[in-house]
Amino acid sequence: ESLASGLKQAFQKITIPANELATNLAKNTTTIGALLANHLSADQEVLLFVDQLEELFTLGFKDEDIQHFLEQLVATTRDSQNRVRVVTTVRSEFIGKLEESGPVLQMLNAGYNYHLGPVLPRMLQEMMEKPAQATGYEFEPHLVGKILDEAGREPGNLPLVAYTLKQLFERLEEEGQTFTHAAYEAIGGVAGAIGTIAEQVLQTLGAEASAAFDRVFGELVHLERDRPPTRKRVPLVDFRNDPGATTLIQALAGPVCRILVTGEKDKTPTVEVAHEQLFTAWPRLKTWLDQGGDALRLIEHATEEARRWRERGEMAEELWLATRAIEVQEGLKRFGKTPSQELECFLRPQQVLLAQLNQDDLSHKQRTIIGWKMAQFGDTRPGVGLRPDGLPDIVWIEIPPGQIKQKNYPYEFDVHPFRLAKYPVTNRQFKAFIDEGGYKSGKWWKGFHRPEAPEPPKWSEANCPRETVSWYEAVAFCRWLSQRTDSRIRLPTEWEWQQAATSGDPTYEYPWAGGWDAARCNSEKSRLDRTTPVGIYPRGATKQGALDMVGNVWEWCLNTTLPPNLEMLQEDQGPVEGGQVLKGGSWNNTPDHLKASYLLVNTPDWRSVRIGFRLAQDIP
Repeated sequence: ESLASGLKQAFQKITIPANELATNLAKNTTTIGALLANHLSADQEVLLFVDQLEELFTLGFKDEDIQHFLEQLVATTRDSQNRVRVVTTVRSEFIGKLEESGPVLQMLNAGYNYHLGPVLPRMLQEMMEKPAQATGYEFEPHLVGKILDEAGREPGNLPLVAYTLKQLFERLEEEGQTFTHAAYEAIGGVAGAIGTIAEQVLQTLGAEASAAFDRVFGELVHLERDRPPTRKRVPLVDFRNDPGATTLIQALAGPVCRILVTGEKDKTPTVEVAHEQLFTAWPRLKTWLDQGGDALRLIEHATEEARRWRERGEMAEELWLATRAIEVQEGLKRFGKTPSQELECFLRPQQVLLAQLNQDDLSHKQRTIIGWKMAQFGDTRPGVGLRPDGLPDIVWIEIPPGQIKQKNYPYEFDVHPFRLAKYPVTNRQFKAFIDEGGYKSGKWWKGFHRPEAPEPPKWSEANCPRETVSWYEAVAFCRWLSQRTDSRIRLPTEWEWQQAATSGDPTYEYPWAGGWDAARCNSEKSRLDRTTPVGIYPRGATKQGALDMVGNVWEWCLNTTLPPNLEMLQEDQGPVEGGQVLKGGSWNNTPDHLKASYLLVNTPDWRSVRIGFRLAQDIP
């Protein structure tokens, strides 16, 4: 359309409408030479000068239209009868794009091209001083040198100087003929001048392109702790799937504004900030750096720390605090950055940590630290936290039937198939009961003494077993969860618990074969003197997959030590006479106390940092 309009202005006898002419030129149904042949005298020739041909590739034209236009130019020059000469200029980084056109490539290979090197400071000085002298203007001493020093030898320095001179010219007083240092400082120097142009360009862009500012400059600016920002050259392909970013780059690297400059490295198109002084001289960019610089520095720091973490063996104790990792994630989201796999693992290490738990040579302390870190970053294992609806997420393990012989009773117990929770109830799960007013509603405490408030746990990590709970509190929790899930949830009986702990094999003293093994659970031998996050001893699992059956915390059972009346084992009847049974041992007990056959007895109102509970459920 621009070509058609220009031809009609130069040759006013062309009668065809501009839009129709543009269509004909685009479709190659009309050539420029044929169009002008009737409008030139015998000795006339026309020079068609096309400046900034790279705009074909930066202003969003369709590839098909670009190729038609290039073919039109080449066809015009090849016509021996034609008296139209074509001269174009194009930035060097777009030569590769031109070479994608077969006809243009042939012209280039035939020698119809001339390369211009960069404008040297000496040449720029003459380009500034001589036109000024010829028109009666002058520069204050040393101002030209100062402008050239700031423009430097950076790519695109000629437009930088041009914009600066334009701003200086507009600040001249009506009768003034001198470009002054004061005026130069007032416009913010070279970078400030181009910043003014950039603001004008940004005002013309749509919302999508403007919103891409974080994304684009988040990639083009490199920030490290205690260091000023520096430029970073980035492949253009990194923005190919972001239309807003592409539009913004094209606008800020276009002929009107050269905040950004495009180039090529190893035959790969690139983009970078034109001048580092823009970081302070362009108010928008300076404000952006002041407000977002810390987030960018944190991302760079995290990237480096992630690399070191991987190299040093991904040790849990060297991970950042989860709150700091969340700050990095928020920064990545803001700036549209995609983290490397290395950084992703550093910021969300749960899967790496889970895999480490399967290493047999970990110490008890190392396992505990892994569990703590999983709690900090959000333990996503099923059965440890909550469901999307806020209720405890219980993973049920089906326990096979069997018979249990216990020395306290003169007969065997038939154990029917039932379900047992994979883990003891955790702090996070018990808190859901508290948060729903579990201690305020009397219906969960029928037949029991209801305490005014829970006793805080000794150790509060979300994925640690909830300790310091009485039998009453454990049963109240079961009643609450039963109603909330429309199912019947209870505590396991003593013999059910033992059937699960031994996987139904009477030869097992512990959940594993072969006798005592201190590496499989948290006991006195661990010397941790506290509970550990649930499930961090995978080698301590039963055959069915229940974890933490021994050690960590004693677990309340449904029955008492008196000869059981099965009808009285409905937990909604309240406790019968005799102490309540606990099984499994705890973090400060010896191997004998952790045997599956061992039991502890205590009053149902007893709370201890060594006591927790696990859920059971009948199979319909």
